[in-house]
Amino acid sequence: MTTIQRPNRDALSRAVDVYRDAMRPFIVRCLKQVRGQRVEDLIRSALRDRQADQFASRLRTNGGDVEASIDIDNFPPLVQGLWRDAFERQLSEHRAITNRLWLIKDARNLASHPGSRDLQPDDTTNHLYQISAVLDQINAPQQAGEVRSISNEVQSRSQSGGEPTTNAPATNFARPAPSQANGNLTQRILKFIDDSEFSRADVLIALKTVFEAPAKRGKRGKLKTEDYGAIMAALKAGETNKELAAKYGVSSSRISEIRNEKSIPRDALASYLEAKYS
Repeated sequence: MTTIQRPNRDALSRAVDVYRDAMRPFIVRCLKQVRGQRVEDLIRSALRDRQADQFASRLRTNGGDVEASIDIDNFPPLVQGLWRDAFERQLSEHRAITNRLWLIKDARNLASHPGSRDLQPDDTTNHLYQISAVLDQINAPQQAGEVRSISNEVQSRSQSGGEPTTNAPATNFARPAPSQANGNLTQRILKFIDDSEFSRADVLIALKTVFEAPAKRGKRGKLKTEDYGAIMAALKAGETNKELAAKYGVSSSRISEIRNEKSIPRDALASYLEAKYS
């Protein structure tokens, strides 16, 4: 029987290991700064019952070693649930970092449960980008460099069709290829990203939120394509949902959806992102 070769999956798995080993001590250091509570009690309080029970079981198995007992699946709810108590002073951009942690959790699951084929190179490098971005934020430059080197291997292998060049210097991550279905939109968004100075990860997270939002039934009210960017700019300037609802003739809940990046028409997405991140 021929063994299926999955070099991209193996690369992602190596990077996930680097990420896990750096995040565990970071989380424990942050939790130790919370006065009056034990680290293990804080962890249990932030996890759902099933995850808390699994953590307690690993803690017993590991002889009370808290670091070794924290699973990658625990990272997102810990940071999200204990943000104000433990992580706010250590990290920036609450929404961006927590979204990255959830994306990396999904990436770990891909690496742990491979399908019949290897991961696509572009998908792999995007996962590796998210991992290195978090490692940069927790001040782990050596580990972030390791992940960038792994990404270089993936890119080199993809470009050459053979063995990777492992001695190449670390470079920026390759821009993901546009999908067939959304080629024109993707090209516009990627050009906007390249011409701007904000974090690509923030835009990718916004796109994930927008494109995975559940489709709304019924009409979209009276909004025109160009209104979405204007509404986002007005929200940034401090106008309220009620004021904008009256101005544009829609409900306050519709403005709230726009504020939360839900149900944005694809032909309005470029102007909306420009308003949000400019």
